[in-house]
Amino acid sequence: MRIPLIRTIEKREPMIAITPMGQQKAESFQGGGLEFRALAVLHDEGPTSIKDLGNRLGVDDTKARLVARELISKRWANTVD
Repeated sequence: MRIPLIRTIEKREPMIAITPMGQQKAESFQGGGLEFRALAVLHDEGPTSIKDLGNRLGVDDTKARLVARELISKRWANTVD
């Protein structure tokens, strides 16, 4: 009897990266709160999954996604493949 191979497809986490405009914002030290802390993480660590961003910020995945969306809407960050 032959056992079929089962492929496990890993679900990839969405990744977020800082843009040049976001980098300028992070380096200017202008701002505060969660958005600025998220920019600092992206600036220091490079592209990061939403889950890892949330862990670094001490927030749940839902809050991390909201922060990521806000950074993207301001063009301070973008998604990467």
